[in-house]
Amino acid sequence: GRTQNLNVGDNTIEVLVRAESGHEETYTIAIRRKSNDATLKSLTVTSAQGSLSETFKPGTTTYTYTVGPDVTEITVNGVKNHDKASVAGNRTYNLSEGHADIVVTAENGNINTYTINFARTKSANADLSALSIQGRTLTPSTFNNQRTQL
Repeated sequence: GRTQNLNVGDNTIEVLVRAESGHEETYTIAIRRKSNDATLKSLTVTSAQGSLSETFKPGTTTYTYTVGPDVTEITVNGVKNHDKASVAGNRTYNLSEGHADIVVTAENGNINTYTINFARTKSANADLSALSIQGRTLTPSTFNNQRTQL
């Protein structure tokens, strides 16, 4: 007997069988080795503004995406490394969801999950948006950084 290493994908092995009489017959065996690659080739996270905690690396599965105080939606897109893998979770997320999970399933069923946690920077806006005093409501147009007489 002999050992044959299999590559991912289609493999062909020929086996020669010799009878006691000397008659030979060659058999061809086709074997498909499924890929176990459940990684991403790239990961893109986009919004009106924001930054990923570090540069994407296929072996790193947890990231933080930090956005400004006014961002409400984040779009996540992961591209599979192997063409026989599948990717779930590519979509637009509401920031209130807290995180995005991108799940990559290899051809052989192996699963790898990439998690992007959402973080928001604190607002530097100290402006009033409205002010109510004894039943009267003032709006920014009536007090825009000026002294207002009631």
